[in-house]
Amino acid sequence: MKFITTTLLFLTSFVLKAQKCDCEGLIDWQSDRIINVMGNPGGQLIAQLQNDQKKENFLIFKVLDVNKNYLKVIIEKSFDSNPITGWIKKSKDVGFYARNYEPEGKLKFYSKPDFDSKVKMELHEYSPDFYQILDCKNRWANAKLNYKNKTYKGWIEPDMQCGSPYTICN
Repeated sequence: MKFITTTLLFLTSFVLKAQKCDCEGLIDWQSDRIINVMGNPGGQLIAQLQNDQKKENFLIFKVLDVNKNYLKVIIEKSFDSNPITGWIKKSKDVGFYARNYEPEGKLKFYSKPDFDSKVKMELHEYSPDFYQILDCKNRWANAKLNYKNKTYKGWIEPDMQCGSPYTICN
């Protein structure tokens, strides 16, 4: 029994380490760019996907892992496709929207993916602009926003991220 418990704990630990991310995002609904999905970062192409602007059937994803230039994702169209797991290149079209909707709602950009870390900068109003995902740790996203001639960059808490092209994630 002790062996089984130890084995289960080891396997659970291994799975949790293998999946370092649990963020959700989307390909900017305004983008008509083709997204290459690869088996490995920069490796063999396994799919090419694109937002369907006419049917408003947009690409959404869940981030599983990240490296310097790529995100490992489970990606699919919102309405009518099978999920594909693979690596997509980071770009300005790969991200989410923020959820600080209240008038003068603050959005904090933390130095680390932790509420106890230093707040690097704050945005004191809602921006409907798209936030690019740079990194991911657990449910926290390191993101960048260019807004009113200023670049905001840092870790955004899970409850302030919206990976939906259809709703405001209230």
